[in-house]
Amino acid sequence: MAPRSPAGMPLVLSRPRQHIPRKEPTQIALDPSGSRPPNIQQTPSFNRSQSALGTPVPGSMGPPSTPNVQNQPLATATIPGAQGQIGRVDAPPPPAPGQPAHVPPPPPSWLTAGLTSLLATYSSDRFEGVMRYSAVNSTTEVPCPAPPAGQPTPEGFKYMYLPRIRCHDCPGKLYTPGPETTAGNFEVHLKNRQHRERVEARVAASNSGSSGSNF
Repeated sequence: MAPRSPAGMPLVLSRPRQHIPRKEPTQIALDPSGSRPPNIQQTPSFNRSQSALGTPVPGSMGPPSTPNVQNQPLATATIPGAQGQIGRVDAPPPPAPGQPAHVPPPPPSWLTAGLTSLLATYSSDRFEGVMRYSAVNSTTEVPCPAPPAGQPTPEGFKYMYLPRIRCHDCPGKLYTPGPETTAGNFEVHLKNRQHRERVEARVAASNSGSSGSNF
C-alpha cells in the first residue's frame, strides 16, 4: 500500500536525477604540416554566390575579364577616295584671258543611250547630254566653288568635265544623270508639272504656226 501523508493524500515519490557526464568536443590533431589527417573528411564549402534553389554557382574563377580598351588598336581615319560623278574626265586649267574656251569632249556613251531611251517615251521633249567644265576638289573630285578667275589654280583644286543633262524647255539649269551609269533620275524632271506645261505650250505654238502657214 502506498504511503500517505498525514492528511490522508497519497505521496508521489520522485526518482533521483541521474548525473550524465558532459562529453568534451573531439579535438582533431593536425600533423606538423598543418593538414588534416587522411581519415578526416573536410566539410565542403560553397561559394558565396548561389542560385535561388540553393545550388552552388561556379564562382571560383570570377566573372569573365573585359579586354582592356587601352590595349586595343585605334581605328585609323581613312581619307575618302574619288567620289565624283561617273563619267568625269580631266580638264586643263582655265584658258588665259583673251584665249578661246576649251572644247569639251562628247558625253559618255551610256548617257547618250539613256537619253535616247527616254526620248522614245517622251517624244515631244527636247534634251541632250553635255560635259560641264567644273572646278572640283583634287582629293574627292566633287564639285566645289571655282577659284577667282585669272589666277593660278590653288592647291587642292583641279578642273574636270562632268556629264550633265540640258533640258531645252527649262533653260538655266543642268541636271545630274544617275543612278550609276543611267539617266533614270532625269525622268523625275520630265514628269514635273511645270516642265510638262512648258512642253505642251511649245508643241501647241508649233502646231498653230504650222496651221497658219497652210493658208
